[in-house]
Amino acid sequence: MYTQFKTGEIDLLLNVGIAPERYEEAKALKDREIFLCPRNSVEQIIFNCGKPQFRDPRVRRALYLAVDKDRWIKDIFYGLVPRTLSYLKPDHWAYNTELKDPGYNPGEAARLLDAAGWKVGSDGIREKEGVN
Repeated sequence: MYTQFKTGEIDLLLNVGIAPERYEEAKALKDREIFLCPRNSVEQIIFNCGKPQFRDPRVRRALYLAVDKDRWIKDIFYGLVPRTLSYLKPDHWAYNTELKDPGYNPGEAARLLDAAGWKVGSDGIREKEGVN
């Protein structure tokens, strides 16, 4: 569909949209106007708390702190989506503005994993009681 949009065969892409990696190219097309429109989708990581690796809340917090969310948005979504602390966008009327962003902190993540007993093995992978 993007090729058809690019050549003028079609004039409008709605739900399908333009892939983020094509955004810069699309902005440069003559006789085309590109509008950024929010989409109803959520990207998330859900931990299976039935697994021993994820039972301790310190581990889940550490993994959250170890992910550079701003880099993820830049590299995966080409910086086109807003950062949020909820499944709602920050400009949504029901967004909880009281949410606190713990940020990206790999040092604190390592400290939490150490405190939870997950030690770095000789191969560089953390393990605890034979689980890695």
